[in-house]
Amino acid sequence: AEALPLAEEFLKESDPSDTMRPIALETRGYALESLGKLDEASAAFDKLSQENKSDFMKGMGLYHSARLLEKKADLNGAMKRYSEVTSSASESSAARLAKERIALLAAKGIAVPETVQPESIDQVSAVAATFRFPAVLKWKDPNAVAKKLGALGLDLIKAE
Repeated sequence: AEALPLAEEFLKESDPSDTMRPIALETRGYALESLGKLDEASAAFDKLSQENKSDFMKGMGLYHSARLLEKKADLNGAMKRYSEVTSSASESSAARLAKERIALLAAKGIAVPETVQPESIDQVSAVAATFRFPAVLKWKDPNAVAKKLGALGLDLIKAE
């Protein structure tokens, strides 16, 4: 809790490209969590995942956000968020941590969301026949497929 004012001061004064910024964001999240402010802590971890380009820190932000959902007894939400870690930061140690949590939640009977990353717009039709909707598809280059999706009458909605 004592770290919170220091982290917030650093974040307010630091340049967005400062290499210490991710550590301050993570520290802020932990401090808020220790005070029982889980929604604010989750927002801090979400910001960590959004601001970072490295798979590890992005993944850790998502992982902590999922962990807090689990703490708040939103096990389905936690499972979805852990799955985001494994797809958006698949080669990071954050993904390995998330896979462990997914296995534990699955053992409790929480459904593991199915994810697909289509290589082409043609694969969407094949996948559409097997998915229950709504579905989340992760595109390597979302902007490149937005027009093609529009032509099919599908909206591209960016999910966080």
